[in-house]
Amino acid sequence: MKMKRFAAIVMMALFLCVSATACYSSEHKNNGKNHAKHKPKLILYSFINPMYLRDTAKSWAENTGFRGFMIAYICDWEVPDEKVLARVPELKTMNEECRKYGIDSNFIKLSMGHLKDMNWSDDAYWKKLDERVRLAAKIAKETGFVGIALDTEPYNWRENSIWDVGNPMYKHIERNQLETLVRKRGRDFMEAVKSEFPEAQFIIFPEGYFYYKYPSESVNDTARIYNTWGYFFKGLCDAELQNGINVGTERTYHMTDPDKLRQKYESIVNTMKECPENRKYWEEKCSVAIGMAPLGKKFDDKRKRYYARDFDKQINEAVKLSPRYLWVYGHGGAWWQLEDDTPYVGKGFTFWRPAYQKLKCDRDIQKFYDITKAVLPAEK
Repeated sequence: MKMKRFAAIVMMALFLCVSATACYSSEHKNNGKNHAKHKPKLILYSFINPMYLRDTAKSWAENTGFRGFMIAYICDWEVPDEKVLARVPELKTMNEECRKYGIDSNFIKLSMGHLKDMNWSDDAYWKKLDERVRLAAKIAKETGFVGIALDTEPYNWRENSIWDVGNPMYKHIERNQLETLVRKRGRDFMEAVKSEFPEAQFIIFPEGYFYYKYPSESVNDTARIYNTWGYFFKGLCDAELQNGINVGTERTYHMTDPDKLRQKYESIVNTMKECPENRKYWEEKCSVAIGMAPLGKKFDDKRKRYYARDFDKQINEAVKLSPRYLWVYGHGGAWWQLEDDTPYVGKGFTFWRPAYQKLKCDRDIQKFYDITKAVLPAEK
């Protein structure tokens, strides 16, 4: 009798264990974290010229693990539509060349921090802005980009912080009205993307709601600087883009200790998922993409910020944690050296500070290349 009871207890324990494992596996898979089958794509955000990327795509693919780039200055807010549209043939050529070598995850990067005199209550202003977002999404789809990357850092936060309810531009609006308005603009922004590129990938950075909730994470007063950011993000989520939203982290830039990086990642995930009203959308469609910044002390100083061995630890842990993407911020052009800029300057695209791009890379640049390639080798 005792043996039968013992056997029954063992069977029940095994059943519970298998059930728990199945539930965990299901949840793990739903959040895009099934690393046994898929590794995340490594993206580089730096001021690379599209035509230079076209000409060096093979080298990037063969020597590094980067499989995508966030390209800035393509759909600049103030540039006339006709000038933006004139860039289409070259962008298409760039993406075609990149895809030949497995670089298949390029993004058009937009920056809210560079908007001038932005006012959440100005309908005419936002109509014009959403039209440019639609154009960017249209060009992205037509020319072979995978989606849109959105930089939300308020670069002029001392004079005109776009997320701060205390901004003098918003003094005529009650706080709750402003929050509702910011959320609406977020939804309209994403609906503009969906209207032209419904299957787009979307990356947003930094993790503004986390900054707002934990101002001690920064030397700046992020509780003020980012106090309406969460409503914009909520609006983006309200639109329910088919492929979800990836939140790129910046607070992880210099975190190379695997345990601390894991703790920070979990803290950011747990905070960010509080933001969307539809929690299911976050769980099923959204993710956090760890950001790293090993190279480039200043725009004119391409030296390492931390050693290659520390970057190796950082990126290996980041790959385990980041479900879809992880990314590197390269200050200026820290990951490459351009010896001759004549094929690119004055050819229809903004060429960011050519003199800086000609500077030598860090003496250990090959070690950093090798690490990205070893951790995320090209798919066969």
